[in-house]
Amino acid sequence: MVKSGRVKEKVAMYAFYVAIFFLSFILFNLLISTIFFIFNVGIQSWYVPCSFVLSTVLTVLLMKRRGIIKKSSILICIVLPILITCGLIPLNSKIYDYTYDGNSYHKLTIGMMMDGWNPLMETEEEFNEKKGEEKMDISGLEFKWGDYYAKASHIFAANIGKMTGSVESGKILNDLSLAILFLLVLALCLYIKKSWTFSVLFAFVMVTPTTVVSQLLTNYVDGLVYLYMFLLVTLFFWFEYVKEYKEEVLGVFFATLVILINIKFSSFAYAGILCAVYYGWYIYRYKKEKKFDKEFFKRFSWTAFAAVVVGVFVVGLSVYPKNLVTHGHPFYPLMGEGKVDIMTENSPDYFKSKSNIEKFFIATFSKMDNFSEIDNKEAELKIPFAVYESEIERTKECDSRISGNGVFFGGILIVSIFVILICARKVFIRNRKLFIMLTLPILMTIVMIITMSDVWWARYFPQLHFIVFAALIILDMYKNEFARAILYTLFSLIIVNNMIFVGGAITKSYDYTKDTNKMILAYHTIYGPDDCRVIFSTKKFPGGFYSIRNKFDKYEVGYESFDESVEYMRIMGNEVTARCEKK
Repeated sequence: MVKSGRVKEKVAMYAFYVAIFFLSFILFNLLISTIFFIFNVGIQSWYVPCSFVLSTVLTVLLMKRRGIIKKSSILICIVLPILITCGLIPLNSKIYDYTYDGNSYHKLTIGMMMDGWNPLMETEEEFNEKKGEEKMDISGLEFKWGDYYAKASHIFAANIGKMTGSVESGKILNDLSLAILFLLVLALCLYIKKSWTFSVLFAFVMVTPTTVVSQLLTNYVDGLVYLYMFLLVTLFFWFEYVKEYKEEVLGVFFATLVILINIKFSSFAYAGILCAVYYGWYIYRYKKEKKFDKEFFKRFSWTAFAAVVVGVFVVGLSVYPKNLVTHGHPFYPLMGEGKVDIMTENSPDYFKSKSNIEKFFIATFSKMDNFSEIDNKEAELKIPFAVYESEIERTKECDSRISGNGVFFGGILIVSIFVILICARKVFIRNRKLFIMLTLPILMTIVMIITMSDVWWARYFPQLHFIVFAALIILDMYKNEFARAILYTLFSLIIVNNMIFVGGAITKSYDYTKDTNKMILAYHTIYGPDDCRVIFSTKKFPGGFYSIRNKFDKYEVGYESFDESVEYMRIMGNEVTARCEKK
């Protein structure tokens, strides 16, 4: 048992520092980029290697401070993550994002930054106008989301793309973020003496919700919101149950909060609500509990304050302050004068007459489907755990509106609720701190379901998974055979539910990438670079242009808006069309 305990501590230590390396690499990259924006310098190819160096120095200093600098620790915590990153970058470069949002404003924003756009100093449209004859012929509406939305994922992706020449390579952010959460959850479980089986399985299901895995090969950002939201909650458990590494964990908290603030507007709000809930509990304990670590409370407070300042006024300077100055609201265009309603047309038409709770219930316990206002369709409620043939095809989509959490999730949620209700009293008696730690995010989730109108859409509401994760933690407290059977049955159902989406995402990405490469090869075969200037259409999904620009490096290239009635070749499904203009 002693030897097993030491192995767990060693694995936990390695997992912890590898996660720090990845997280600091992302944060340093964002900080370097946004600081140079202030001096009117766009993204440069040396930012990525510089971030690697800074992350290496930080990780080595932290390990040296703990007296764990050895050849093995350097190989595992420094060399290995660098090799993994360098291996994932070309892999992501070869996979095309097949999504609507990815091939419109996400890749358009990333590509513009790769070309030198500084979001702090000018709008995308102003930058586009400076290109003269080579400017994209698209409306200002296409630029709106890139100009005003939070940009952490775009900035990081543009840095990787600047170095590689491939706009697709920036999707590595998804892989690194998934690895960070997995490693930190695994380390936490091992530090608090959970079994190997539970630790690995729990960390695995934490990082594989359907929204995460279905968006892993795309530029969508909802999966990132999930990962960093769960990471934030995980850190509150670190604060309570692990006495070592308090300073390092506060640093991880700082980095997590800075990044989460800048993924989406909603993630900023979610981070604020979650921190406020736990902070309220800390204030209560500060006043009532003599044993409460008041020094930690002060350091936590200053760290949170610093994270908000850096998140808003450094990394988010081109978003929140700029939006406030130019349009009167930091969350423009979703709020403020001239705000844009993006939910009405994206919602099922009959949801207009439903309450928040009704919409949530229908979207959670119905057959998996994906339709909006224009489809004039209604969802069909289903028996929990039933699977219909029509649902399988939907698992290839990354933003299903109805049952987007998976074909089994409705049943998994019901079982989880029963587990919590039945065991709540015993948990309260046996471990009051754990009871409160689990209750706070669950109560927050319930309040949001009641009060917020858009939480029915799975990709917008990561909090719902807190209920399932809480049930797994509670079941692990019980060592009788019945509880263990339910625990591992739940694990099995969750894994199957999520892995169906992994298969769907891989299949769709593979088919899309194969078809795209086939069309590019056909274009090269028909038209030669000596007598053909390739004109890309920007009438639809202009961001897709950046995916294939480097595939035509021997050609003269340009872009304009043209009708599909003229001779053209569709290269990326419906996303990018191109025609040959004779020289």
